[in-house]
Amino acid sequence: MIKIFNNIKSYILSIFLFFLIVLFNFSICCENKKNDICNEHIPSLSKIIDKAMPSIVSIDAEGSKYFHKKKNKKVNNYNFNNIYNYNINEKFEKKYFSSLGSGVIIDSKNGYVVTNSHVIKDTYNIEVKLNDGRIFNSEVVGMDNNSDIALIKLKKAKNLVAIKFFDSDKVKVGDYSIAIGNPYGLGNTVTYGIVSAVGRNGLNIENYENFIQTDASINKGSSGGALINLKGELIGLNTAILSPKEGNIGIGFSIPSNMVKNLTEQIEKYGKVQKRELGIIGIEIDEEISKSMHLKVNKGIFISKVIPYSVAEKVGINIGDIIISINNKLVKNFFSFKSDIYSFPIDKKIELKLIRNGKTKIFFIEKKDFKLFNVNSKNIYRKIPGLLISMIKINGNNIIKVKYVKLNSYAYKAGFRNNDVILNINNIHVNNFSKLDNFVSKKKMISSFYIKRGNNNIYLFMQS
Repeated sequence: MIKIFNNIKSYILSIFLFFLIVLFNFSICCENKKNDICNEHIPSLSKIIDKAMPSIVSIDAEGSKYFHKKKNKKVNNYNFNNIYNYNINEKFEKKYFSSLGSGVIIDSKNGYVVTNSHVIKDTYNIEVKLNDGRIFNSEVVGMDNNSDIALIKLKKAKNLVAIKFFDSDKVKVGDYSIAIGNPYGLGNTVTYGIVSAVGRNGLNIENYENFIQTDASINKGSSGGALINLKGELIGLNTAILSPKEGNIGIGFSIPSNMVKNLTEQIEKYGKVQKRELGIIGIEIDEEISKSMHLKVNKGIFISKVIPYSVAEKVGINIGDIIISINNKLVKNFFSFKSDIYSFPIDKKIELKLIRNGKTKIFFIEKKDFKLFNVNSKNIYRKIPGLLISMIKINGNNIIKVKYVKLNSYAYKAGFRNNDVILNINNIHVNNFSKLDNFVSKKKMISSFYIKRGNNNIYLFMQS
């Protein structure tokens, strides 16, 4: 009995000594700086951050803007006494401001950086700081206020690292997301969270909304920064937050990477985004609408109106058609559909799948279909300061259309905007430049311009 006890005692002692030796070796391992065994199981995002960080920049811009001198009162475009008999020095004052933001290098060879247009709008000096401390001046290649995307070019920059794009159509709710930006001018800062939602819209932040929502902390100054996945790839461009007091409450929005890629390619090629709209009015189909209208689908857009002279009318889309997919991508809502049309690569065909009278139809829309007219130098009118007008033909009829309005110009303050169509002046139909001259050249004459803007008709007043 004593012998058995001694054997058990020896056995327990042996086990104790074994674990003591293992513990001793482990402690030596931890003290050895050349050995990574102790750290290899500790979760870390450092390698992902190291990969993406060289592509993220901080932006410090200076600008100026004219503001109305009266507090909290905007210029009334319909009261011509306040618009046309003004002295700019009395009614407006020039104020200087600084703007902090972030950006992402997307082309290392050409030095292209994408950011938000609201970061650099009205600025004249844009300084970009890289993560390695280098500072470059930059110039604006172009911007698109409708999507809040801008492209700038670094001057004389070398050894840049461009970020890799991820297909944002493959981003799913619950995916991990990392936001990198320059909050409050602190420099590149990293926050971590998940994708809270995709296809967010109806926020009235931009005209074309199809946001990725994340709870990764985004703050003032982070605009234009990157939202990346766990491979260090760009899934979105951080652009806005929902917050009652400008602080972060875990609701941030990013422009999807596909939209960023497609629109920056257009800006690089043309200097601007070629605006494209289908020209339809419709309602989103849900289960209730589907049942009431005896439809065979629960998702899509029911077309209730086709705008005259629009692309939709040109390619043969009719009232009552139901759009169910664009480029084999199911249509979720009207906002995302509108954004897809706007941001799709301009040189590629758009494929629309529709249901008409219970049968499936496929329509292809090409780049040329969006060009309902061609503008040349002979059709340009420049006699109204800040206003560029062209005479175009639609279905054989001459139409006067606004091509460009310079910011803060006489025309801009009068209320003219890009793509306005001038229907008549002083209730007289105008369809050529000679008729337009009759009103513009008469001194001290106030003319009422009847304008078609989108789906609305409005009056503007201008003194010659």
